[in-house]
Amino acid sequence: MKNSPPAAKPQVAAKVRTPKKRQIIVNTGFQLRQLVPLAIYCSLLVIFLVPAIFYPLYRDASMDPSPIIRGFLSARIVSLHTQFWPAFILATVLAGLYALNASNHLAGPLYKLRVVMIQLAEGKSIVLRFRKGDELREFEDIMNRLGKRMESLSAGNVRQLSMIQKRLKWLKARLEMQEMENSEICKELDVLLKETGLDQYQTTGS
Repeated sequence: MKNSPPAAKPQVAAKVRTPKKRQIIVNTGFQLRQLVPLAIYCSLLVIFLVPAIFYPLYRDASMDPSPIIRGFLSARIVSLHTQFWPAFILATVLAGLYALNASNHLAGPLYKLRVVMIQLAEGKSIVLRFRKGDELREFEDIMNRLGKRMESLSAGNVRQLSMIQKRLKWLKARLEMQEMENSEICKELDVLLKETGLDQYQTTGS
């Protein structure tokens, strides 16, 4: 009675999770480009609005013949500077932080998708998790299903290769211990092809 080779044990790829540490800037180039419209707006505001506010005061202060009026207008200009620029800088900083935070909800998912795709290409399985408020959340379920499918295919291929290896080793051991007819060898190979499902890829000559 012939001894059948032992069945191969399935091998499952290890799961790797992306880091959960919160970072405001995850893609420097992309997120800084999101600040360009804000920078343009602030520049235009300084170029057009500031002269419209301060230039008439400077003109009136320089043309007024009364020293008292000139002193009053000069003090008024200084007061406007001390009120306008801190408020302008504070508003710009807050708007910039808001824009960075908003861009993070897009840059973060893009970064995670990139990590997932790289790991899948390396044969690793990753559980993708987006944060609440992130964009592209519809890709979370798709990528997780894709990861499970790739893991299943990888485990199946590993089992199949292990089965082929064990069967060939068993056949080699038999050939070393005793002579076998060609028909018997072909029969064993046919069984191997059938068990591994490779027989469906055989082509018949015309």
